[in-house]
Amino acid sequence: MKAKTKKFKKVFNRAQDRMELKGAKMMHSVLREQYLYVMKWAKKVHPEDLKGIIEDIPTERLDTFLHKYYKMAAPLAMLQRNYALGKKFSTIDISKKDSEDDYYFATFEAEMENIIKNQSGELIKTITGTTKENMLRGIREILNNARDEGLGVPAIQDLIVKKFGEDIIGNAAARARAIARTEMIKASNQAQHFAMKSTKLQYRKFWSTSHLGNIRDSHMEAEQDSIDRGGLQPNELHSNGLAFVGDPSAPAEEIINCRCTELYETI
Repeated sequence: MKAKTKKFKKVFNRAQDRMELKGAKMMHSVLREQYLYVMKWAKKVHPEDLKGIIEDIPTERLDTFLHKYYKMAAPLAMLQRNYALGKKFSTIDISKKDSEDDYYFATFEAEMENIIKNQSGELIKTITGTTKENMLRGIREILNNARDEGLGVPAIQDLIVKKFGEDIIGNAAARARAIARTEMIKASNQAQHFAMKSTKLQYRKFWSTSHLGNIRDSHMEAEQDSIDRGGLQPNELHSNGLAFVGDPSAPAEEIINCRCTELYETI
């Protein structure tokens, strides 16, 4: 792998990290709204009836978040395109585009919008499903302990409100970071793929890990395989079976909290 490709990775990852940070804050706000929705009812209904309330937690802001977040990957596509074409690239103002880039920027935004349109339904179901499971598990634990301690309904309601308030600060914040990281990896790597195709150039691709802790064995193997082979052809699968880092068709255990990057070199 060329030295300039490694330099580009640093620039790309810094831009990616900034967007991920914004995404984590946005996603935490979404989860906070869902918890507050249930907490509002926790004082009004019997604890057993909260199961029905949880089934109806709002998802509109989650849908809005996903559409906005995926479109945030368009500047990353421009960064990739400019690098591939030998243009100047920078960590600063990557979302600014000159007249020459207008067409491609709009195209990348449209591509990302199409991707999330096709994926948002399943993502909302999965993300909200986990939130519901966490809420129901917390309520079950409280109810079980309350029976042992002989607590009345008002005391149980107070415990539920307290538990969910703590979850907003703790578990929900951690989940927001994980969701933002996973979805930005998926979005940005798909955006890179579109960017490279737009150049009409011939290129090879490399799997590159973050070189941090807790890297999956299959990802380290994919990285070494792509290096040993001098890169893969665009349509080849990596040794772990993924078409690219963050491949949305991959099983969850291959992409959740992944910090890898797909790198490209023209030939």
